[in-house]
Amino acid sequence: MMTAKPAEPMLMSISVNEWLELKSQRDIAAAALRDLFALMDEGYLVRDISRDGEEGFAMRQLPYVRRLAAAHSALAAADKP
Repeated sequence: MMTAKPAEPMLMSISVNEWLELKSQRDIAAAALRDLFALMDEGYLVRDISRDGEEGFAMRQLPYVRRLAAAHSALAAADKP
């Protein structure tokens, strides 16, 4: 009985220069995100708290908080060696 050989995964073939460009773009994006978070930590970029008392306001902000958390996670992953 013959069994079929599993298909080989297709590997993306890029040149060293293309890889370096992608790495450079990733490094630039990570640095920009670090700067943005630093501005937030330093109090230069702050959120408007004037509507915190409105009913349902916190729940409406949840998607934005999740996006911010995802950005923090992405930066942490990019910083791993």
